Amino acid sequence: MEDRVHQRDFTTDEENPAAIHARHSTDDENPDSNPRRSTASLDPETPGSVSRPILEKSPPPVESYVVQIPKDQIYRVPSPRAAARYEKYIRNKPRNCGCCCCRCCWCLFAFIFIVLLVIGIAIGIFFIVVHPKTPNYSVENLSIEGFNLTTTQTLYPEFDVSVKANNPNKKIGFYYESGSSVTISHSNVELSNGSLPVFYQPIKNVTVFKVKLTGSLTLPTALSSTLKEEQNAGMVPLVLNIRVPVKLKIGSLHTWKFKVNVNCDIVVNNLSENSKIVSKSCGASLKL
Repeated sequence: MEDRVHQRDFTTDEENPAAIHARHSTDDENPDSNPRRSTASLDPETPGSVSRPILEKSPPPVESYVVQIPKDQIYRVPSPRAAARYEKYIRNKPRNCGCCCCRCCWCLFAFIFIVLLVIGIAIGIFFIVVHPKTPNYSVENLSIEGFNLTTTQTLYPEFDVSVKANNPNKKIGFYYESGSSVTISHSNVELSNGSLPVFYQPIKNVTVFKVKLTGSLTLPTALSSTLKEEQNAGMVPLVLNIRVPVKLKIGSLHTWKFKVNVNCDIVVNNLSENSKIVSKSCGASLKL
């Protein structure tokens, strides 16, 4: 009787797959009935058991990544691959040195042009507003000593010249500075030289200053013969040159130094103390 029952039960399990599937489903739904799962987690109510709660990790935010790299793998210098790429980039990089030089040159030229333009505008305004005029010069008197044309020895001629300077400007005064040069010559041969006194000439003023010129020379034979002929004719031409630095005073403003050049053509009747001026003419220019 028992043999039949066991055989029937065995046969039933093998021949009825639905029962087997139902049994497995029941085990999955009741994890406590599974002996392997029950041994993995201890019952909290059982004395001496330790509860281990299962921590569920929250998923990271969308499109958020955290990358952790050990410190020993962080490169302090470029990697060989990155270094090779950098070298290749440097070699293939176009050189713009020529363009930079051209740009610098153009900037320099533009700066110089602007500076010159500003200076030109300032000078133009100055001439329009102030309207400067060069003083007028003339030789008033001339006396000569030490000119002996009958000797062949060294001569020591002296010329005392009186020059009149007329300042026609209404807004400009002139400071005659040191460093001037006054010469008197004949046929491009300098006979004597000297310098002007230092003084100030105010606006609308006429000043007469005297200059003593001295020299030392031996006359060439040709020049001595020419001077004798001209003295016998009563027409000895001389040239007086004046070069003097001046400063302009405009109100309370003092400008930088300018150069005044004066050239006077003088004709005297002889080269003695009693010489007289036959003709004279002077021209002056002011150089910036």
